[in-house]
Formats: sequence, structure tokens, C-alpha cells
Amino acid sequence: MGVKLNIRKRTYKTKNGKQVVVGYYQLSTIYGTVVDKNGKRKPNREYENLGLVHHYPPYKKGQADENKLNKNIAERVFLKRKEKFLLDKHSLKDTNKAHSSFFEYWDKLCKVKQLKDSNSKLYNLSKGHLIKYRGEHLNIIDVDYNFCRGFYSYLKSVRSKRNKPLSSSTIVDYYKKLTGVCEELKREGIINENPASKVKIDKAIHKPREWMTIDELQQAIKTPCDNIALKNFYLLSCFTGLRHKNVTNLKWKNYVIEGNKHFIKCKLVKSGKPIKIPLHLNGQKLLGDIGRMGEDDSIIQNLNYGGGENDILKEWIQKAGIKKHLPPHTARHTFAVQFIQTGNNPLVLQHLLGHTDFTATQRYVHIADEHPMKEINKMHTYNI
Repeated sequence: MGVKLNIRKRTYKTKNGKQVVVGYYQLSTIYGTVVDKNGKRKPNREYENLGLVHHYPPYKKGQADENKLNKNIAERVFLKRKEKFLLDKHSLKDTNKAHSSFFEYWDKLCKVKQLKDSNSKLYNLSKGHLIKYRGEHLNIIDVDYNFCRGFYSYLKSVRSKRNKPLSSSTIVDYYKKLTGVCEELKREGIINENPASKVKIDKAIHKPREWMTIDELQQAIKTPCDNIALKNFYLLSCFTGLRHKNVTNLKWKNYVIEGNKHFIKCKLVKSGKPIKIPLHLNGQKLLGDIGRMGEDDSIIQNLNYGGGENDILKEWIQKAGIKKHLPPHTARHTFAVQFIQTGNNPLVLQHLLGHTDFTATQRYVHIADEHPMKEINKMHTYNI
């Protein structure tokens, strides 16, 4: 598809019998393809005669000047028609904004939205891949259906540092950021349609969430670990539901005792929201065994979490006889699933986990629902 400027030549004879060649400027615009009567596909082309001539060669006085003038007019008309065609093709309303930087708009939108840390990171990662895909100089007018489809294909071909493809959920997360920015362009009236939303993408495949049962957690508690700080760190996450980054940042001043009630008070790393988590006897006993230190001292001492600690964590879990892959975040899953299985209120769990959307909390409810036999067995047994 596109607009082209060309000259169609015709030959005439003058009264004197001399042959004269005259060119007529015309625009040809291709709107995709059509199928003819014979079933063959051919370009859907339209012509527009501009009514401007070009003399080959100019043989009368003034024809040379006429050639220059007509050429200039024809090129100006061509540029306007081409711009209109591109605006229509990309469903763009605002000509000036259409030629502005897409990434400048992206950055401006992120500032206006005042994104949370995790969401901001996703926007930055998605933008980074867009730059790798097309380069830093990208105008809004360039973001069309073909661009979006190509970006999705690019994401599916990306390899990680470990030479593994991106997970389907990561691909969807990155692509959704492009869709969201295009949707804002549509809302502002800069474009008529969202080209990213027209691309058919695969649904994200989420890996099954791993977590420890009551028996498995009890066995892990009994099993010694080569790194006691690592074990305390994982167990404290199991007893509070806090993300591992929050646990490593906890100081003794975050452990508050009010009468006979024990709490963890801190700001959530992901959302920045302050939270007050009631601490169960399990957590109280663990912190008591660790031993309170200065208010500004870290609760978990001497833990520089990295790849080596992951290996130690894996060895500890295997030594406990648990045949599951349990990285640090699974401690949070363990807290959530056991909370629901005990029969507690899912809305309370939403608050404790710091979820802004109940949909995220519901995942744990569904996991608990997958084990109905244990719940049925808790019911009273009658003498029938």
C-alpha cells in the first residue's frame, strides 16, 4: 500500500506533422489487493490525474518554466496526499502529534500515571525491548498494526541471559504495556484505533504455584540448614506472607508489641503502602529464638541473597524430604494457601498480602479449593 507520483507520456502530432511528447502528472494509490473475475489477486489501485503537463522537450517559449512550476506543484500535492494516506492508514487524527516521538509520549505518560515501582519497571523493560526492536527514533505515525505484530513476534524470539525464551506471561506483560500506551493515544484523540489491540496474542500460561503443606513445613522446621539466616528468612516469610525483599529489609523496630499483641509494621516494597501484620505464635517463637537486638539492626543478619543461597535453600528442602521446587517467593504462597485452608476470610488475606486487586488473592483461594477432601474431613462425624 502507498502513494506514488508518476508521469504518463502521450505522443501527439502537430499540424505540421511533427511528433510531440507530453507527460501528464498522476498519482497512483494502492489500497491493498482485490480478486478479479478470474480469481487472481491484483493490486487495488486508484489513479488521479493532477491536470499538470510536462513537455518533452520544451519546444515553445515558456514551456521550460511551465515544466518547473508544474513539477513543483505536483511534488507538493504528492506530499500532501502521502501524508493524508499515512494518517488514514494509521488512524491518526492529529497531524502534528502524529509526527512526534512515540517514546517521549511513553515517558510523559509514565510520569502522569505515577507508576508504582513494579509497574514502572515493566514499562521500562517493555520500552527497552521496543528500542531493541526498532531503535530509539520512533514516531507515533510508525506504530501501526504491522509494527505491533512485528514487536510481538520479536518478543517471542528474545532469549534471556541463560539462553531461554521469555515466559508467555512475561511476553504478555511487555506487550500489554504497548497496548496500554496506544490506548491512551486513542483516548487523547491522536489516533482513531488502537493498532496493538488488533494483534492476536497467545494467552499467558502461568506455572502452577508451589507451596508447602502443614506436614512439609513442619518437616522443614525440624531439618537443619547449612545457613541458619537463610532458614530464618524463609520461615519468617512463611509466617507473615511478606515478600522476600520485605523480609530481608525488616529491622527490629518493625517488630512491635502492644500489650499481648505482636505485629510487624513496615512499608510494602512493591506498593510502598504501610501495613500492620498481626504476628502468629509461630512468628513470635521464631523471632524469640533469633533474639532481639538494636532497633536499627536487621532481623535477618548476614544474608546476602544470591544464586548461592538458592542452591543452599534447594539442598535444605531436599534434605527435608520435600520433592518440590521452592524458591523464596513460595514461602509467601505457603502462608496464603494455609491461611485459606484454615477457613480464614479471603478479604483479610488480601489486606495481609497487600493486593490492590482481589483477583490476585483469588488465585490462592482456587489453589485451596483443589484440595476439597481435607476440608470435607474437617466436618463433624455423626453417629449414623
